Amino acid sequence: MAAGMFYWLVPKIYGTPLHSKKAADTHFWLATIGIVTYMVAMWVSGVNQGLMWRATNPDGTLTYPSFVETLIAIRPMYIVRFLGGAMYLTGFVMMIWNLTKTIRAGKPANAVVEVVTEDKPEALVKIGVKDVLAGRPLWFSLLAFVAACFFAVVSTVPAILLAALTFVIAEAGYVLVKRDRAAGRPSWFGIIERRPLAFTVLVLVAILIGGVVELLPTILVKQAVPFTGAAQKVYTPLELQGRDVYTARAATSATRR
Repeated sequence: MAAGMFYWLVPKIYGTPLHSKKAADTHFWLATIGIVTYMVAMWVSGVNQGLMWRATNPDGTLTYPSFVETLIAIRPMYIVRFLGGAMYLTGFVMMIWNLTKTIRAGKPANAVVEVVTEDKPEALVKIGVKDVLAGRPLWFSLLAFVAACFFAVVSTVPAILLAALTFVIAEAGYVLVKRDRAAGRPSWFGIIERRPLAFTVLVLVAILIGGVVELLPTILVKQAVPFTGAAQKVYTPLELQGRDVYTARAATSATRR
């Protein structure tokens, strides 16, 4: 959002076109790919490390007692995070260069311009709640979300089919929206922007969905080894301390021998 505002505002202030639109487009893709790479790496490393902390042996001891072991396992994800962050930072460096060249090519504009606009037919259309709920982007987004929800409970082949179905749904929604625009119909985004309450509710729903998606793995992932038998009972702190003392003495005796 900040980058978009800068790209729009600086040329207006200095009365000159943006120095390089291609650089701005490159910045967009660097930032998008970089932040997605960074987030996915964090998710993968977090789930991996959490499962390693919860993993136990049949006798109830930790499979990975050392914190360093989890760090070694997620080291590749740290490298991926570094690459994603570097891409994101590179995009902003490109933006600074682009805006600096734009500023040097112009000078601050202090003229006042009066603009007369005609009311478009789209602005005269009465917008109701039905128009918001019947919006194609809303329904296609819900269909894609429902299809994506089944990824956690299906096997590999159905998951691939669901991924393809989600892609088809997204593409179909995009095509229909372009057809509506070509036919001169009011865009759904313009409709929703004129309904502050509906817009706020849908944004809240989107945020709640994001929160649920982040919390579900914590709720659904079960203990790696269920503690059902006596042999799988977790040691108490005193028992663990006694076990460590016994192990240390046994190692010392073996060394002396």
